[in-house]
Amino acid sequence: MTWVTCALPVLLGVGVCQQRPDFPSFEVASVKPATPGPPGIFRGSSTKADPGRVSYTNTTLETLIVLAYDVEYYQVLGASWMASERYDVIAKIPDNALKKDIPLMLQRLLQERFNFTYHTITKEVMMHVIVVGKSGAKLDEAAEEELDPNGVPRRPSTMESGGHLTAKRVRISDLAENFSRLLEEPVLDLTNIPGIFITNWFIDPGSMFTKAAEYADEVIYIGQAGVFTDPPQLREKVFYCGPVIRPLEYGKSDRTRARGELGVPVDGFVLSCLSGTTYESNNPVFDLVMAAYDRLKFEPKRLIWVGSTDYDKIRARTAERPDVMAEDIDWKIERVMVASDVVITKGTCNILQELNWLGIPSISLSHGTNWVDDVLTNHISSNVPLSVSRVTAGGLAERIAEQFSKSREGQWPPSKPVTNGAGKAVERLAAHVERVRALLALPPQAASSKEITT
Repeated sequence: MTWVTCALPVLLGVGVCQQRPDFPSFEVASVKPATPGPPGIFRGSSTKADPGRVSYTNTTLETLIVLAYDVEYYQVLGASWMASERYDVIAKIPDNALKKDIPLMLQRLLQERFNFTYHTITKEVMMHVIVVGKSGAKLDEAAEEELDPNGVPRRPSTMESGGHLTAKRVRISDLAENFSRLLEEPVLDLTNIPGIFITNWFIDPGSMFTKAAEYADEVIYIGQAGVFTDPPQLREKVFYCGPVIRPLEYGKSDRTRARGELGVPVDGFVLSCLSGTTYESNNPVFDLVMAAYDRLKFEPKRLIWVGSTDYDKIRARTAERPDVMAEDIDWKIERVMVASDVVITKGTCNILQELNWLGIPSISLSHGTNWVDDVLTNHISSNVPLSVSRVTAGGLAERIAEQFSKSREGQWPPSKPVTNGAGKAVERLAAHVERVRALLALPPQAASSKEITT
């Protein structure tokens, strides 16, 4: 097995959870502490469903939660006694109840008898994956169906003892479930399913990120080759689909319309700052940008500041500046882009790629906290990357003027409407989806294609 990290929802056995009055309930239920077994002898637990009743013998609260909420043991966090103290639960099922109602009845019992409440969080956990080794599988295929002395087919069996697991006539997916219970961590069977790894950056060949990608059938790289050094072990399986640009409603030829809609001078100089979702308290650029803007000699001029995370603070600080427009979230962000002569960002590579596509010059201000974005922005031809710790207000004003001058000279025309990388990526993913459907004996999906252009 190998392992990667992943984010999963986790139940915390504390918090606030409203009881659902519409949940079905058992007609009657008995919950008692389980009778301990003789000293030194382990007494196992069991779940048994008979017509009209269900019983959980020598079970833990943790197990009841797993059964009630259809989660795995590793997704339940709470007090240690939840996994150690044991109970006997016997409950009568209403005559008209369906099998699918039992977990809901158990949820209601947990709330009423244990005062159980919970909330969910997302937590990064270790995930193990079972894959076929590079030299091939070395497991022996089970013999044909075995019969017991009465001629009844023997059921698959697993047994764990002393750290050893013995399994007979089981599927790899069954082994994954057993390993998951033993390790109390997720285990995924990837022995038969094609694995696709999608990324727009590469890292050190010895990193966990790269090792995880080694087990993929194909690595789809969103972008062009040459930005990052390909890890040697991935070179034979990387497919470069090119940059992915979403369909944009506004183009550079729509500048007059965009400025009219935003209420900025049609013939003036417009500088915009797209600060993204990073807070000024963590990555400050406001004072630097304002000081540089005030040094610009263009008249008339306007500054548009779009930043949802700091909108209230930016608006308060610019309330006395009629030449500065503070905007909250603008879902037509390309309207602000094409209305601008120069755009400043905090190094968000996706925005910078769209600006390059539109032919709008940009300047990225980096605090050095996201090296991936720093590498990507250095390869965008219409962008000037600057370090916040090294640039002065005067230096930034000079770069703004230079970018504006180059734009006026036509150095960065808009890219021609061509199919971008999204179409190629979709085609590759569709091919892999059909492979999976064939393995699972599912009918093929109707083929469809659509050019993605701007």
